[in-house]
Amino acid sequence: MIINDYRFGQIVIDGEKYTSDVIILPECIIASWWRQDGHSVAAVGRP
Repeated sequence: MIINDYRFGQIVIDGEKYTSDVIILPECIIASWWRQDGHSVAAVGRP
């Protein structure tokens, strides 16, 4: 897994551009999640 580029509002990982929050784990990228409240990551919000 390689982070090709990042800037405000986007990150490119392995050539794929993401424009919303992602969780980057050693084995995968989780793009379809949502924080329960503001900028805090709650245990419920984790996959």
